[in-house]
Amino acid sequence: MNYEVHVKQLTPQVVVTERRRATLKQLGHAMHSALAKVANAVEPPSATSGAPFAVYYNEPFRPEDIDVEMGLPVNADAKVTESHDVHRRVIAGGPVAYTLHVGPYSSIGAAYDALYAWVAEHGHVRTGPPREIYIVGPSQGAKPHEYRTEIEVPID
Repeated sequence: MNYEVHVKQLTPQVVVTERRRATLKQLGHAMHSALAKVANAVEPPSATSGAPFAVYYNEPFRPEDIDVEMGLPVNADAKVTESHDVHRRVIAGGPVAYTLHVGPYSSIGAAYDALYAWVAEHGHVRTGPPREIYIVGPSQGAKPHEYRTEIEVPID
């Protein structure tokens, strides 16, 4: 797949998240249960304001020990029942380089390679961990070849 990379300016976003550690094999189940817990913490349910996402803190990525924060964007006035696992926070705004991966998660590494190469070739520096925004995925009943995942990386 040919990946086009673009830059956009994000505004700060209120989110509700849960951070976990998992292996690659456990990741799908961990994500499903974390996002359900996060969604249940938001009142009213209609206060969510976008696609689910994950922030990956490992650098480099280690399939046997993934440090990942999963969550949902919410309206600023959403009522959130925080717990020891579930937290409301703000993702900082700023410039991000991004690309769109179409297809199964098992082939998403090529999108990261293209994105990171573009960042380096254009003289940027990554200033934060990458995030994946799950635009179309299993929760919509899509088949893996239909998945749409935007990958963003904050840059200088």
